[in-house]
Amino acid sequence: MADEARLDRLIQQLGEANRRLQQLVDVDYPTAAYKGFSQNGDTLADVKAAIDEAEARVQRLEEQLAAADAADE
Repeated sequence: MADEARLDRLIQQLGEANRRLQQLVDVDYPTAAYKGFSQNGDTLADVKAAIDEAEARVQRLEEQLAAADAADE
């Protein structure tokens, strides 16, 4: 059985990573594409790189969660 605290932590981290990705895609990317920089002053290239990193983090966390859940069965 997988450690319940670990599962809770993974779920929380996945939620945070998804919220970050959503912020980047819904707010930062359109702003940077229109103005040339995001609200934080990041360039469009910076925002694209952050989106790539956030997508990779979400994928890793989903894989970890699936593995932990499979170990629980």
